[in-house]
Amino acid sequence: KGALSGGRRLVVNLGDAAVDLARLCAASLPAEALMDFERAAEACQALGVGGDAPARGFHIVLLAELPRKRAERLLPQRVRGFAELATLLLDERSLPAADALQE
Repeated sequence: KGALSGGRRLVVNLGDAAVDLARLCAASLPAEALMDFERAAEACQALGVGGDAPARGFHIVLLAELPRKRAERLLPQRVRGFAELATLLLDERSLPAADALQE
């Protein structure tokens, strides 16, 4: 709710389990309403956020750590509207070592 009304990024870490995103949302808030800008008013109303659109700058980042084949099979089932989302695939071999990121 704070990210939606404050125009901030919301990062949802699905980890390697890739839980159904709808299970993380209240029954009054359809998860797909958060993912579909055309349904933004519905999301704002369900969460009690004033206005008919999220504050400027609001966006959602879903992070899933899955092998590509598994991700291609699971994510469309667990994240409604997944086919319409922008996706970025990263191979862990292309990322810097964790200790290099801490510097």
